[in-house]
Amino acid sequence: MRKRWINMLLAVLVCAGGFFAAPSAAYADDGETAAEETKEEKFVVIYRDSSYTYYLDKENMKRREIPFQKKQMLDVWIKLVPTRELLSNSDGTAESSGTYYLEHYLIRKDKKQIQFLCELEVNGRPNNDINAGKYDPMKWEDLVPESIEDRIYHGVVQYAPDNADPGDVLEDVFRVSV
Repeated sequence: MRKRWINMLLAVLVCAGGFFAAPSAAYADDGETAAEETKEEKFVVIYRDSSYTYYLDKENMKRREIPFQKKQMLDVWIKLVPTRELLSNSDGTAESSGTYYLEHYLIRKDKKQIQFLCELEVNGRPNNDINAGKYDPMKWEDLVPESIEDRIYHGVVQYAPDNADPGDVLEDVFRVSV
């Protein structure tokens, strides 16, 4: 009985490992605020071509279960900023147009498929009252090599968290089934 309690306690400690980690850099006294650091880490460049720079929104990337299956898919937002976003003024200076696009995708890592849900054109701050597309099992697209979707897929997968379940780790390493 005692050995079982020790194994359970060990399992809880392993699962809560992030809780006992060192304080984050957001609390450092180097003059930067937590908001500034978060802003820098929110978007990462995943692809750039002659028309747009594609940014992955890491903060809103999440795993979702595929309906009626026990498999996972990634739910991601991609920000497209026009490469030529600087507009020339009459006095020769340049300023940002402030217009960008947000695209919503679902990604299946196991089958290398992608599903486009919607695109928004944003001027200033985006609204939350969008008419987004819904999941449709018939709209999965296989990747075409060198296509934009192929670039987006590989860029997203590079930053996607592993889908290892903490219970699987405990079972594999400690032979403890939770």
